[in-house]
Amino acid sequence: MKIKTVRSASAIVLAAGLLLGHGAAVQAQPARSDSQRVFTLQNRQPGDILPQLKQLVGDDGAEVFLVPERGQVVVRGNPATLALAAQVIQQLDQAPAGGPPELRAYNVPPEKQSAALAWQQQFQGAPGERAVWDARTGQLIVLATPQRHAEVNRLLANAEASGSAALRLRGLTPEQLHQRLQTLVGKPLPATWDAGRRWLTFPVRFGGAGVGVKVDSATHDLYLSGSHEQTEAWKRAIAALDAQPQGEQTTELVASEEARSPAMRRALNAIARTAQGQGTFAQLAATQVTQPAPPEDGPELQAEEESPELTAEQKRAIAEEAVRQAQQAGSLIGPVQVEFIEGLDIIILRGNEQDVQRVMQIINQIERLSEVTVPAIEVYELSHVDAESMARLLNRVYQQVLGARTGSVSVTNLGRPNELLLIGRPENVRMAIDLIKQLDKPADPTSQFVVFRLKNAAAADAKELLDQFLQNEEQQGQQQQREEDPLLPSKAIVVA
Repeated sequence: MKIKTVRSASAIVLAAGLLLGHGAAVQAQPARSDSQRVFTLQNRQPGDILPQLKQLVGDDGAEVFLVPERGQVVVRGNPATLALAAQVIQQLDQAPAGGPPELRAYNVPPEKQSAALAWQQQFQGAPGERAVWDARTGQLIVLATPQRHAEVNRLLANAEASGSAALRLRGLTPEQLHQRLQTLVGKPLPATWDAGRRWLTFPVRFGGAGVGVKVDSATHDLYLSGSHEQTEAWKRAIAALDAQPQGEQTTELVASEEARSPAMRRALNAIARTAQGQGTFAQLAATQVTQPAPPEDGPELQAEEESPELTAEQKRAIAEEAVRQAQQAGSLIGPVQVEFIEGLDIIILRGNEQDVQRVMQIINQIERLSEVTVPAIEVYELSHVDAESMARLLNRVYQQVLGARTGSVSVTNLGRPNELLLIGRPENVRMAIDLIKQLDKPADPTSQFVVFRLKNAAAADAKELLDQFLQNEEQQGQQQQREEDPLLPSKAIVVA
């Protein structure tokens, strides 16, 4: 047999051997002026693709020869036939879909380790596939199909080297940051050191895809790897954790799955609006709530005496007592800045430590209520009564009387404007608002709220008697009322 176009002598000998000795080729044709091309397969065996190849190109008069020991296929034919054979062999020479998993270890350059770590953290392979990052050796160990390994190769080839530090820690060490983040997300974050114990690497995730964190213990430079949205979000969160207290101001982060719920947003937006200083203080009525005495003794009212000039120490003590009482009443002394980190379900709180703790209690209460019902969140603006006094009164009433029967309601004085934040079951919040509406009436600023806890009489009966008495007294004239009973004001509101 004579072939005019020759690729290699070895190919001719082997092809001829196959023709004469083994008969593995298509029936030989008379010599003609055709071309010949040798194809070396990468993924398949020549015998596996022979039937399909012959079926597709055999009609054009092409001849196909196999060289199994070299994984080669030899095709002879006209240029158009060879072009068709090249396309067919390229399609047939593919790795089997879902082939058996293979274990490979990839040595990842330091500048690309952040990208490899981020890929490993987000890896969700088919059953039997695994991806593990070995921080000690800097290797990515993958047990997966050939297609998955091809994906890893593309990742490492196209990954960008880590750029400049995302931020530099100012107050926390790498270990402290790792501990704070574990506390924040409420679960362990596996961390590893490199061989020289300079780089601390760990993943962090909450409410999103997560990022890889890598901290240089020598310079405190911190690198984040992941999607742009996630790295920017976690950069804000870590910067807030690393912030140093300024005076009495503190910063706290709260991770809450309810951060996106309408109830949480409504409550915290009301608090955030207070931080912006909206509204003004007005001359308000009923600014005092007297301490109730035991039922059998009745309330004790003491005449106020004109106080002498207070010293600086006395003023400071009075201010501290006011803070304590306001906290007991569920009031906010100063503004609290509220910042939502979108995509992370994390809330940043900045303000006075006691106020921040109060807001954290509100968040916790909303979370607890959300487990059993959709909590009602209402912001109620008072027209006449001071919000702090109303908050104290309501908290006392619910603590001593209504709480055991109907369930509690969280009442917080928002300060500016003169508003209350009420949180609780819908029916309890409605009851509290009804009570507020009955009490929020015009009155002298020196008026007081007095709570009587009755021991024997029914509250409705006592209210009816008091209303009749006050109505009769008012008809007899204000001056006569003061002379006969100076403890009763000229106008009083009785609520049972």
